[in-house]
Amino acid sequence: MPEVSETKVEYIETLALGSSIVCITESHLDENVSSEDIHMDGYHQELYRNDRNCFGGGVLVYVSEILKTKRRFDLEFENGELIWLEIDFPQHKNFTLCYLSITRFKSSLWQNFKHSIEQAYNYTTKIIITGDLNVDLFTEHNHVLNDLMNIFCLQNVVKEATRFDHRSGRATLLDPILISEDCCATFTEVIDINRQMSDHNATKLKECDINTDKARHQLFLQLLSKSSNYNHFNSICDLLQLWPPLKAASSSDHEQNVWVNIFCAMINTTDSKTVSLVVTKFTTICDSVKLDIKCVRHVYNKMIEKKYTIEGVKFVLLSTHKDMLSAAVTELAALDEAKDDEELFDLLLKRSLLPQIVNTVYYKPVVGYLLANQNVEEQSHDYMFLKTVANQLNDNGFKAEAGSLMLQSRSAHSMLQTFGSALGAVGKWLKH
Repeated sequence: MPEVSETKVEYIETLALGSSIVCITESHLDENVSSEDIHMDGYHQELYRNDRNCFGGGVLVYVSEILKTKRRFDLEFENGELIWLEIDFPQHKNFTLCYLSITRFKSSLWQNFKHSIEQAYNYTTKIIITGDLNVDLFTEHNHVLNDLMNIFCLQNVVKEATRFDHRSGRATLLDPILISEDCCATFTEVIDINRQMSDHNATKLKECDINTDKARHQLFLQLLSKSSNYNHFNSICDLLQLWPPLKAASSSDHEQNVWVNIFCAMINTTDSKTVSLVVTKFTTICDSVKLDIKCVRHVYNKMIEKKYTIEGVKFVLLSTHKDMLSAAVTELAALDEAKDDEELFDLLLKRSLLPQIVNTVYYKPVVGYLLANQNVEEQSHDYMFLKTVANQLNDNGFKAEAGSLMLQSRSAHSMLQTFGSALGAVGKWLKH
């Protein structure tokens, strides 16, 4: 907002239509411009201002006349271009908002800002911080701002670029919206701005109605449509687990099931870390969320199609559908080299599949994993008992392998010195 004019105020008024709070950086105001000159209908006559001068800087906040607000000067500090407000929303009491511009923040001011947040938390746990923070959250991961976000459990809910640097050709995220853990569910969007008005885009935050299953489902679909990386998908999965189970989470239609929706979107990124997250999240929900076999098959086929064989096999093994186990084993049998994946080894033993992989490259490493985990104090799973696994091999006609397994065990009797004696002894063991 380089200079005040009726046209610019009207532009902002149109842009802010329906908004309860409107925040502006680079207000370029000084004592020569009164609040009455820039007043907008529907907002309090008293504006919240922290001016620098008419040549640059400054922050400005409009608040709807239906809201009760109080400026918290005690949370502000000298040379800090920021405004702290205490806000009482009709449905949420004791809310605080910090709006700031950090174009001139030095290290000492970041310390002051940290102290401000600490003091705000003494009053409420519902905090929103937004503005031009002048830190690109796309690339700067070791900045003091990241430390503050971790310390105070603040999450940035803006996922798109808010400014395009024409000199470097980079899209940057300089205008985040940071919310505390106790803030209600929100939805954000980035709005293109007339470049004659600003070189930054506007960000919009609104509370979402999540009181009904339909509303939560709609919010999920909105968030999913805007998600593109590991952090996005991880947050949505966490949200699905925090909410009451959506009806669509139990749908047998893979196009409607929310877990299939997000898993397939994650696989389509073709980012190995994000695809691995599918297995991680399914591990946490597979006991409580029973995906229909058609849904499991759809996700599995998507993984195989994208060449994520091991992740696909693990996904099937985590499910309860025995009819798909043979397909998973077939995929393993086609591999020429085994990966050192203890999660996979454990799942194969848990599903009693060692006999089915005897002729694959995974047999030896799974046996090695089994033997290495004998005599482990915390190991109490029945499927890891050596005699149990040897019985499985024997019952499936692999008597030699069963004998060899017992021979290799650390607890094998000293008499088992030859292959023949091993077979004889294991025959006796397996009868008991």
